[in-house]
Amino acid sequence: MSMANTTDTRRPEAMHAVSLAFRQYAPRLHRYLVRRIRGSTEVSDLTQEVFERFLRTGHPEAVRNPQAYLFRIASHVVADALLEEEQSPLTYDSAAVDAAERTLQHATPDDAAEQLDFARQLQQGLRELPAMHAAVLLLAVRDGLSHKEVARRTGLSVSTVGLYACEARARMRTVLEKP
Repeated sequence: MSMANTTDTRRPEAMHAVSLAFRQYAPRLHRYLVRRIRGSTEVSDLTQEVFERFLRTGHPEAVRNPQAYLFRIASHVVADALLEEEQSPLTYDSAAVDAAERTLQHATPDDAAEQLDFARQLQQGLRELPAMHAAVLLLAVRDGLSHKEVARRTGLSVSTVGLYACEARARMRTVLEKP
């Protein structure tokens, strides 16, 4: 089978199948994606990506259970988006930097050195954690979110968030206890 046959999206039956699936499942898919992705602005793009991938299957009209197939595609799209987010550089938090600077200005040189050393240990510990463990820990501890809120933002289950938070805290304790 040639590539042209599998990606020919001009076939009326393929377009009809995708159009029908869109009308039936787009609202549910959108809600599914909103629950799993933090930035609501990208949810519309991700919904569109799901249907584009569905269309690229070559024969969407042959799919026996379009809803299950679309949600399977959506789970892959969510995983790809979360992976991309994990690998993107962290944004600069000017408020945190300003607060740290004010703290350091009023500290003695010994206190400042101790605080800087502690900050370095924290950074090292976070770098040693798997990305999702670090994200869970930061959302729960730094941002003060509940496990349910962290689960909603990361797309993980609440029990997985609890497990990751526990493992991350234990790992951070061992890093901070090193002499």
